[in-house]
Amino acid sequence: MIIARINNENLEAHCDKCGADCDCSLVHESNERKYSCCCPLCGEKLVVLTQFVNEYACPDDDMEWTDRWSCACNDKCPECNKEITPMSSVEEIVGFD
Repeated sequence: MIIARINNENLEAHCDKCGADCDCSLVHESNERKYSCCCPLCGEKLVVLTQFVNEYACPDDDMEWTDRWSCACNDKCPECNKEITPMSSVEEIVGFD
């Protein structure tokens, strides 16, 4: 089994079966980012799905909200439609395929 986690904004994967560090590469990006991880020693494979959790605050009307996307992208304020840059953005593992 491959164990995956986000560490310092990087996806890390480790093979629990043989102890090797796995190679992961981004293979698809839409609403979810999809990484393919493969153990170089035993061939064990895992696909990891991630998303960014972006937090926003509009300075014009004090509206705050959270959105999930495949990147740390700007969003429109739901109240005034102003384009807002995220205050913070964190990549999280949301599933395995």
